[in-house]
Amino acid sequence: MKDYFINVGGKDRRLVYTADDREAVERLFPYEGQPGNLRQLMQRNGFFESSGSGSFEVQATILWAGLRHESPTLSVQKVKGWIKDHLTARRHIALLSAPAAAAILEQGVLGYVVDVSTLAEQEEGEGGKEPEAAAAVKPADSL
Repeated sequence: MKDYFINVGGKDRRLVYTADDREAVERLFPYEGQPGNLRQLMQRNGFFESSGSGSFEVQATILWAGLRHESPTLSVQKVKGWIKDHLTARRHIALLSAPAAAAILEQGVLGYVVDVSTLAEQEEGEGGKEPEAAAAVKPADSL
């Protein structure tokens, strides 16, 4: 499994996501009386595209969840400040959200593992053949 890093707060920081991180994010964004859904939060908030659209609060919280292993006292507010600095320096939010999405997919936090490198190869297609995204997905317990 590949390590994923983002450069915020003046240094490269490793993203690590666990089931506890997923639960923490989902608890903060309930939907219809239930905990939220991390995958849906990511889809609605620009983690699978380069537009940068979505809620700043959700984006910062998902990044915080992957960074908090470095420092138990790290807050979402602190991460928001880092993101604001990142954006003020005219850097795109996708430089932060894309590695987070890849880390979440490869670390099996959603209940399955996606080999992001295989998925990228499939997107290019082979001999005009449509890519098969399911081939890159493995159950989380197969690691």
